[in-house]
Amino acid sequence: MSSRMKDFYNEQGIVLETTCPHTPQQNGVVERKHRHLLETTRALRFEENLPKKFWGECVMTTAFIINRLPSKTIDNKTPFEIVFQQKPDYEYMKVFGCLAYFRNTDTKEDKFELRGRPGVFLGYPPGTKGYKIYDIKHKRIVLSRDVKFVEHIFPYGNIEPVDKRENENLFSFPPWYYEDVPRNTKCQADSPNNVSTP
Repeated sequence: MSSRMKDFYNEQGIVLETTCPHTPQQNGVVERKHRHLLETTRALRFEENLPKKFWGECVMTTAFIINRLPSKTIDNKTPFEIVFQQKPDYEYMKVFGCLAYFRNTDTKEDKFELRGRPGVFLGYPPGTKGYKIYDIKHKRIVLSRDVKFVEHIFPYGNIEPVDKRENENLFSFPPWYYEDVPRNTKCQADSPNNVSTP
C-alpha cells in the first residue's frame, strides 16, 4: 500500500485489489499458504527447541524447504524447478538446528587456534552458496561454506523448552561445548578433530 508500490503497480500495469480489514477469508489462497508456512515454521522451531529470537531463520528455512518440495498443483514439480528450469540440489540440504562445526577464520594468524568452531545450523543465506551458523560462544550468526554437520546432535535439544525459560541470559552451554569430542557422536567422522580445513 506504500506510494512506491502503487507507482510500481502503475508502471507495470498491475491493478491493485485489497481485502477488507480483518477478513482473511477474502483471500483464501494466500491464507492457506500463510498457514502452511507458519505451521511448518512452528514445527521446525519446536522440534529443535530453538529460542524465539531465531523465528526469522525458521521462516526463511521453511520457505527454502517448501520451494523445493514437489506439488500436485504444478504436476509434481517443485516451485524451484518452475522458476530456474532445473531440479533442486537435495545434497545441499541439512538437518535444521543440528550441531555444525564451521571454519574459524578469526584465528589472528595463530597456528594453534581452533580451526573448527561449534555452532547451530540455522539455514541457507539468500544469494550465497553457503550455510548460516549461529556461533554459540560469540552469540552471532556467521556465513560459511566450510561446515561439518553432526546431524544427530541438537545443541538446544537438552535445554529446558524455550517457552518455559523466563530469562535467555540463564542459558547454559551443553557439556559437549567445552570438550574436544562430543560424547554422543556415533562415528569418528563426526568428531571436531575431523573438520576439513582448506
